[in-house]
Amino acid sequence: AATANSAKLDGWWRVRYSNAVPPSNGQLGPFVGEPFQVVDIATGSYQNRLSFLGGALQVVLSADWDVRDDATWRVNFRTLGVEAWGNELPK
Repeated sequence: AATANSAKLDGWWRVRYSNAVPPSNGQLGPFVGEPFQVVDIATGSYQNRLSFLGGALQVVLSADWDVRDDATWRVNFRTLGVEAWGNELPK
């Protein structure tokens, strides 16, 4: 069940396969980056991070979720931003 085992999802995960749309699938237009998903169970949030140039440039899609039942979460996408050398660029 999603809620019973949620602590096992906590942490940084490299995305190996996704049928999601860009940038969550590792692509942004013609550019292919290194996709990660960062799950923070304590805060109830996660980020899809698409990393370029060894992490110097990242596209970050932030989200949280609502628990619908023991097996299902409803994802709420909140913000899309860009970071350069660890600093968030103005929107």
